[in-house]
This record gives sequence, C-alpha cells and structure tokens, in this order.
Amino acid sequence: MEVKLAKTAGFCMGVKRAVDKVLDVARHRGKKQVFTYGPIIHNPQTVELLKKRGVMPVDKLDEIEEGIVVVRAHGISPEEREQLEKKNVEIFDATCPRVARVQSIIMKHALSGYKIIIVGEREHPEVTALMGYSSDQGTVVRNREAVDKLPPYEKVCVVAQTTQNLEEYDEITDTIKKKFPVVEVFDTICRSTEKRQAEIRELAVETDGIIIVGGKNSANTKRLAVISQKQGTPTFHIETADELRSIDLSKHEKIGVSAGASTPNWITDGVVDYLLHYKDGKRLRKLRGLYNLWIFMVRTDIYSAIGAGCLSLVGMLFQGIGISIINVMIAATYVYAMHTINRLQDRNFGRIKGSFREETYVRHKDTYMTLAVLSLIMALVLSFVQGTVPFMLLLLMSLLGILYNITIFPPRWRLKRLVDIPGSKNVFTATAWALATVLIPLF
Repeated sequence: MEVKLAKTAGFCMGVKRAVDKVLDVARHRGKKQVFTYGPIIHNPQTVELLKKRGVMPVDKLDEIEEGIVVVRAHGISPEEREQLEKKNVEIFDATCPRVARVQSIIMKHALSGYKIIIVGEREHPEVTALMGYSSDQGTVVRNREAVDKLPPYEKVCVVAQTTQNLEEYDEITDTIKKKFPVVEVFDTICRSTEKRQAEIRELAVETDGIIIVGGKNSANTKRLAVISQKQGTPTFHIETADELRSIDLSKHEKIGVSAGASTPNWITDGVVDYLLHYKDGKRLRKLRGLYNLWIFMVRTDIYSAIGAGCLSLVGMLFQGIGISIINVMIAATYVYAMHTINRLQDRNFGRIKGSFREETYVRHKDTYMTLAVLSLIMALVLSFVQGTVPFMLLLLMSLLGILYNITIFPPRWRLKRLVDIPGSKNVFTATAWALATVLIPLF
C-alpha cells in the first residue's frame, strides 16, 4: 500500500509551545501540584502522558486552591485570569501568540464601540475566552444563516476562531459585509491551519482514501475530516493506530494521512507504520522482520555503535595498523554508552519531540541506563587491557561527556553547543566520538 503523509501533519507552533512550557514547569515544580485549566490541548493521549508527569487538567477553577496553573493554548478570559490571580497559585501563560493577537483585536475594537462578531464554535474554549474580551459586545456565528438572524449594528468587527475553515469564513464575511454598513474584517485564521486544510484538499484528490489522526474532541482535526469528505474521498478519523484494526482498507491502494495540530508525531508515526505493513503477505514476512530489526537498532542506538566500530576498523585499515577486535569493541561500546547516557541526561529528555526513540527511552529508562553504564565499564576495561594511555584517554573523554549535562552554572550562563554532528548530543560527545574511533587504534 502506498502511503502519503501530509507535510503539515502534527503539532503546530502554538501547541508545541504550550506542551514544551507545561513540561518545563512540571520538571521544575518541586513539591507543587501543576494544573491546566482544561486539557492543555485537545488530544487524550497527550493529556494522559502529561498526567504521568504530574500535570492534572481541571474543568473548574474552584478545584484549584494552590500550586501552579498553566494557561492552555486556547487562552482564558480576563474574568478567569482575575479569579486565578486571587488564588495562591503561580500562573504560567501558554496561550498561543496567534490567539493572543485575536484577543487584542477584540478588546481594542470593543472599547471603540464596535460590535464583535466571532466566527466559530460557541462552546469551543478558544471562543469562550475570546468572548471574555468583548466587553459584552460580542456574538458568535457559525454559518451564514446565523448572520441573517443578527440585529442591525452600525459597525462591526469580524474575527475568526484560529482553526476555522478559510473558505467558510470568506463566505460568512461576504454575507456580513452585505448586511452591515461599516465592517472591519480581520484574517485571524492561523497560517498553519490554512496550509493544513489546503494540503488535505490536494491529498484527497491524489489518493483513494484519507486517514485523519487526532482527538475526536479537536475542532481543527474534525474540520480536516470534513474537508476531505467534501472532496468525495473515503475518510476515516481515528485517534490511534489501534482503531485501524476494525477498518477494512483492502480496497485502497493509495492512502493519504494527515493529523490535527494537537496530534503528537509519535501517534502519526504509529499509524503510518501500521499502513505500510497492512498488506504484507507471507513472502514479505522475512523482509518485514529485517526491517523491524533495523528500526530497533536505530531506535536503541545500536546502529550508532556498529557504525563507530566500523569507522574504527576503517581507520586501522587506512593507517596500516593491524586489525584489533578489542579496538573495534572499545569504539562501539563507548559510543553506545555515551549516546545513551547523554540522551537520558539531556535537559530536554521527556519532552514530546516527535522522535520515534522517545517513547521507548521513557518507558525503559532504567534498563537503558543500566546497559549504558555496563557498556562504558566494558569500554574502560578493554582500553585498560590495551594499555595505560588508552585507558586514561578514554576515562578523560568519558568524564567530559558526562559533565556536559551536569548543571554547574545558572541557566543563563550555560555554554551553547558549538558542534552539531548527527547523532551526537554535544561538543564533548562529538570530540570523544572522533577520538575513540580514530586515535585509540594508534595505541
């Protein structure tokens, strides 16, 4: 089965910013409880992941007495913010900057005597928050029929929920312009939303089936499914790959996949992986097994270790040195150890970054750390067998590599990374990697 993944699938800027912020807060919360007023984003899997990190969503502000509150990407109304400020809580604002812009437009025009028309879904938390900035001058419309029912206003300001359908918004604003004498229309639909919707239209034409991945309670995800259906293409809205097991895809040869702005990449990757193997027959099982083995090695950094061993071997051959299996083992075990230790000690570890390595490292952190330490010990023992100089060199590089992720100075004084080599976490690891694979054979 041919699978085409939309380029725009996955977290948008505002969602990634909100999730990163709440994870940062959770990591440095101490003994304080972290809350989000409502789910930080509309994705059940992400919310569950955050719960495991001590972040609890609440539906009512009365449920919060003290602790830390993170304002979600949809924002909150001024009245709700005032309520929070009266409580014994720390407030961290993760409101999407694009939503904040809409809030400022509404507040400015409401104070100037405009009636505010918000095109969107009345019950959506973003719209509820926007209404709070309208000074009781706002109304919500969802379609052209709702515009016809509005009373006559002298002048109106029109904004859209940031995840609205662009075509529908244009149709509604055209109706508004005909009905009212003074109209100011603002393009407040997020550019990420526009691109996502445009791409799904193209994808629906190019494929014979569309799968939309994301929360069933996500407005922008549901809108993608509606747009695809309007193109006449069979469309399936799912939250995880498990739901595909009950869907018959045997008639489809070319499937398009897109995801809502609040859908983590690791969920979308699982859907794509399932589709790629959907029509595997018996003759492909061996190839599939080899493919899965390769993915496992890449995911667990064994592939990097093998590469380091091969590079050490090539280095010995080019330098005319006798081949030593011990040197190959030193390079491989050392690189595996340092890659794994640095990954687990990275300040960003545990974020939702979309890396397909992330899930397995989070789930089996203790196991990976144990294997990494054992690998480092093995590398040091083997280097000691080769002599005092190789041992001291490897020990020094190990200390430098481990020290990188230990906080010595305050955050603002932290050294910036000077080298960015694929697979290397920092300048110390990069240097150690090069020295371990090239210099050690010389001894």
